[in-house]
Amino acid sequence: MSDVGTFRLGFSSVEDLIESSPGGYDLIYIDPPFGLQRELHMTEADGTKKSFQDSWSSYDEYIDWLARVLNGLFDLLKKDGWLYSHNNFEGNALALGRVDEKVRNSFYTNISWMRSHPKNNISIGWGNIVDSIMVLRKGKPYFEVEHSALDPTYAANSFGHEDERGRYALAPATGEKSRPGHQFEYNGWSPTFGWRYSE
Repeated sequence: MSDVGTFRLGFSSVEDLIESSPGGYDLIYIDPPFGLQRELHMTEADGTKKSFQDSWSSYDEYIDWLARVLNGLFDLLKKDGWLYSHNNFEGNALALGRVDEKVRNSFYTNISWMRSHPKNNISIGWGNIVDSIMVLRKGKPYFEVEHSALDPTYAANSFGHEDERGRYALAPATGEKSRPGHQFEYNGWSPTFGWRYSE
C-alpha cells in the first residue's frame, strides 16, 4: 500500500489529537473501539503481540465517549472536510443521536462494509456480517465519482450484446408492479406500471 497522501499522527489517543491538533484536515477516518466489553489481541507480521481494552462501565458511557470524539474531530475538519466513523451500525446510530446538532445535521450517508470473512453462526436470527461506516461532511465539498474500465469477463457476462458503440445489455423499458414508473403514452402504448424512463 502506498503512503502517498497519507498523514499519520503520533498521538497516544484520539483525545490528545483533539486537544493538541490545530485542525485543518480534509478527511478523517476513525476505526474506534466498538464497545464490546472485552480485551482485543492481534499479532503483527514481525510476531509482536498487541492488545487493547474495549471495556466501559456501561454501553451508555461508551456511546457518550464516541459522541464526544465525533464532535471534537468534526471541529478539526476544514470547511469542506469529510469524517468517516467505522463502527457497527448500532454504535454509529446511537452516537449520531448524541452528537451536537451541527454534527448530526452533517450526516451524509452510511456505507455498509461487508466483513472479509463473515460468520453467520446465529441460529435464531439474521447474522450481522457488515460494519457501518458513517459519513459526515462539513459544508458542501466537491465530490467526483471515479470510473474505471469494466473487467473484461464481467463486461462479457453482464453486457451480452455489442454494436459500434460498445457492449450493452437488454432490459425491460416498463415499470414494475412494486416500483411503478413514469406515466405517459409512447407509440400508442401506456403500460400499466409506467415506463422506467422519463418522457
